[in-house]
Parts: sequence; C-alpha cells; structure tokens
Amino acid sequence: MIDADVFIAAWGTLERRFHRDMGDDVAVEYKTALDAVLGTEQFVRAARVVFFEREFFPRPADFLEAAVRVEWERSIRGVLLRVPQMYASVEDAMAWQREYQALPDFIRGCIAQAGGAKALAVTLNVEPMKAEQLFLSAATRKATTLAAERALGPGNGPLGLLTTGE
Repeated sequence: MIDADVFIAAWGTLERRFHRDMGDDVAVEYKTALDAVLGTEQFVRAARVVFFEREFFPRPADFLEAAVRVEWERSIRGVLLRVPQMYASVEDAMAWQREYQALPDFIRGCIAQAGGAKALAVTLNVEPMKAEQLFLSAATRKATTLAAERALGPGNGPLGLLTTGE
C-alpha cells in the first residue's frame, strides 16, 4: 500500500511536470489501482522513472511497467544469474533456494509465468534482452490484472469479464 502523503506529493509533481490537472477523482482511481501491487518505495521509484521517461501523463500501466523494470535490475536478474551456482553443491543450492524464496510471491509468480527460474536463467545467459522482455511481459500482465481487479472488483481485470483472476 502506498503512503497517502507520498502519493499526493508525487501526484502533484507529475501534474506539474506534464502540465495537467487530473483531478482528485482520477488520483483516487490511480492510487486504488496502484495500491494493489506497489508499496511506497516501489511507487516512488516508478514515479521517478515515468517523470524522466514519459512524454505524456503516465497511465497506471506505465507505473507498473517502470516498477517491474526497476525490480528486474535491482534483484531479480541477480537471482537468476546465480541459478547455475545452485548445482555446485548442496550448500549453494540451499543458499540459492533461500534467496529465491525471499523474493515476493508476486515476483516468483511472474518468474513462473515467464517459464520458470531455470528456463529464464538459461535465456538470460544466451539472450539477456529476451529474458528481460519475457519477465517484464509476464509481470506487467499480472500487475495490470491485479490493479484492475482491485479497482473494479474480482473478475474485472484488463480483459473485463474474460479475466479469471490470479
């Protein structure tokens, strides 16, 4: 959940940056959607990314994509690069497993959706950009679904009633 004061401050900064007055009702909808998948720190990092990278006022999905990209660089990529080390010894395997289990459930679910840790690690070593894109696509889909369901209710994700919920 995003701290309300932090959200309000960042929202005001983004409104000034993009020369838009989005209104309180829009701000509430954004916060409701983003609260489903982002904590305060993740939101702040994502807001910084969209502040510098976006040409137009960001959609909720832009915040989610930015947050996922930041997490990929901060921790997930490193965990996946260490997958081959888990075969070196039982101790290494146990250490890697603890590190992997320390990742949030959401992130582990995204890794699974992108093909699993081992497959994603192999892809990362051969085609790093493809591995990143696979993970980002899975994570953005999952985050968008969670955010939409939080805002609209279960079963009403980005595909409307076709979304089954995860």
